[in-house]
Amino acid sequence: MAKPAWTDMLPQAGPARAAAENARRISGELAEASRAMLELGAHMAEYYEQVAETWAGAQKKADARIGRIPDDEERPDAERRVWIDMFDGDFTDLFDSERFGRTYGEMLKKEMEVTRRWGNITSILLESANLPSRRELNELAREVHALKRRISRLEADGRA
Repeated sequence: MAKPAWTDMLPQAGPARAAAENARRISGELAEASRAMLELGAHMAEYYEQVAETWAGAQKKADARIGRIPDDEERPDAERRVWIDMFDGDFTDLFDSERFGRTYGEMLKKEMEVTRRWGNITSILLESANLPSRRELNELAREVHALKRRISRLEADGRA
């Protein structure tokens, strides 16, 4: 005899069924949020690796050029200009690279997915507590704003 699926064991009616269904939805969202967070971590590691490599390369180039600057009263300004030139050029090249753009785009996409998943979990919890959804609150805010504008117009016309 086949073992029943755990979803077959859910209560069939009433608040217990709704709570069990919401728990299942939250579990699914948590699993997807965890997966997205792992992928986000991988993209962030690559992002910081590219930034660190660029920083190290620019610092080596700056150090080599700074070593050739004469030791006089203008040295601090000259060092600052060399440092700015090296870092400006290397980081501009990094930010313009296809690899960096792809990494940064994937990182932002996964960050948005994690945010969306947490928003979904929050919505499920609010729904479970019989609280209004974000859409309902937004609709209510628009109605209140429209009423305020209407009252302001009536007051301006002297009819209120």
